[in-house]
Amino acid sequence: MLLDLPKSPYALLSLPQPQTLLVTLSRPHALNSLPSAAHHDLASIFAWYDAEPSLRCCIITGAGDKAFCAGADLKEWLEQVEGGVRRVMPPEGFGGLSRRRGKKPVVAAVNGVAMGGGMEMLANCDIVIAAQHATFALPEVKRGVIALAGALPRLTHTLGLHHTSLLALTGRTLPADSPLLRPLIAQIVPASKLLPTALGIAKEICGNSPDSVIVTRMGIRSAWEAGGVEEGTEKVMRGEAYGRLVEGENHREGLRAFKEKRRVRWVDSKL
Repeated sequence: MLLDLPKSPYALLSLPQPQTLLVTLSRPHALNSLPSAAHHDLASIFAWYDAEPSLRCCIITGAGDKAFCAGADLKEWLEQVEGGVRRVMPPEGFGGLSRRRGKKPVVAAVNGVAMGGGMEMLANCDIVIAAQHATFALPEVKRGVIALAGALPRLTHTLGLHHTSLLALTGRTLPADSPLLRPLIAQIVPASKLLPTALGIAKEICGNSPDSVIVTRMGIRSAWEAGGVEEGTEKVMRGEAYGRLVEGENHREGLRAFKEKRRVRWVDSKL
């Protein structure tokens, strides 16, 4: 069955392989910076992805080879400030990602500059792959603003207090191979191998039980967001999703396939 993909003026959606959604930010003329309306638009796309049973993994990247996302559209931002217009973000944050909780994983393929809001999106993705020429920055302090879309506490969890302070308080730009960014970036690859690498990871994820992926991700994020390892474990074990996983078809199928020494046949998640 062919999926009817959502249409967006800010991103191109495609299905490069089975069960994988590719979201390509499509404003290369503006280094894929995002105006206010894009955040709500992208939030609705990721909500659709979570609700579509046939999709199991999503990759986000930027059009062109210069930028993943250079953050907010600063010209629009200035117009809003001068006009007294209050900027309103969706609950999911910048690009519909920076504060997204969601259900299914999102892999970032960073193909160039990841700055400001672009960096905030990455801070909340599940896996980050970067091209060798990619650069990263939170330059908000240089513009008299603040990274308020969720990245500061998330990066403090991921990078640590001192590394995050150096990044955010100086506003400096870091290369992908900076030691400060090692906990954030899972792999650094040549630009030509960026998307194939991300697709390979997505294929691995899609080859697993979709129910197990959803609940495993929930367990990882429970500890990350709540800050306590036992609190996170208890939250998952007592949650409705875990009970439905145990009672679900994929739970039995994985165990049966192991016993019968055959290839596993997953069904789409009903969680």
